[in-house]
Amino acid sequence: MLVATLAPATLAQNGHPQPPIAKKVPHTTEIHGYTLKDDYFWLREKKNPEVLKYLEAENAYTEEVMKPTKEFQEALYRDARHIKQTD
Repeated sequence: MLVATLAPATLAQNGHPQPPIAKKVPHTTEIHGYTLKDDYFWLREKKNPEVLKYLEAENAYTEEVMKPTKEFQEALYRDARHIKQTD
């Protein structure tokens, strides 16, 4: 299951890419008498190979779903470069 979770975006039966699903790892932190639960705390481990694979899968998914807007994104970027930061 972990391999499927961390694999690049897969296509659903309808042909649309599916986002990667981050695994949940229970984690609690006690602060000032409060217990905080964060199942995604593990994603803070920037040198963890699993985190890097998950982030790469997220990036691949984003690239895939944003493909139809590529030209529009580039046009916005070109226009934004001409705006002075004081405007």
